[in-house]
Amino acid sequence: MKITGKGIPVNDEHVSLEYDVREVSGADAPVAARFDACPEYPGLSLEGVIDLRIHEGRFYSRVPQTVFDGTTMDFGVRWASVAQVEEIVQTGLAALRLIDGELWEPTVEPSLYVPRLGREIHILHSNSTLANNQWVPFSSPNSYRLTQLDEALAHAREIRDGGAQTVPFLEVLIPEVFAPAP
Repeated sequence: MKITGKGIPVNDEHVSLEYDVREVSGADAPVAARFDACPEYPGLSLEGVIDLRIHEGRFYSRVPQTVFDGTTMDFGVRWASVAQVEEIVQTGLAALRLIDGELWEPTVEPSLYVPRLGREIHILHSNSTLANNQWVPFSSPNSYRLTQLDEALAHAREIRDGGAQTVPFLEVLIPEVFAPAP
């Protein structure tokens, strides 16, 4: 499918570019996990959860509708030259997948995170506001794979002197796609 850049601002003019994006069926890119999203995440499904798809060994999350409306994409920043736009857009779009008519972007494997304070366990992912754009998955001893909820809960009870823990909605549908603990 061709995707059009919606009036991309370049210097003082706007240009439109078209690129092919690889189409994939939902059967070839199944939902591997579903989980509660931070309220600020713009790619929520109607249920308020993030679907995490797997395709050819990579994880994908939905591109927000504010960015992609079904045929055009908003690149919303001012660029220096058409050549710069073409290179960046083509590189970026090469990684995207159109899955059953919706646009999906590559993402890192999310993790369960046990903060030292409080009673909540969080799910961090590349679009999480808690990740602060500085997050490196599994770089903390308080990080666990989505398939390690029991271990995360045990760790939370240990560092927080027991007590009840709040766990977000998490449904792992294809556990084998998540690598073993590092």
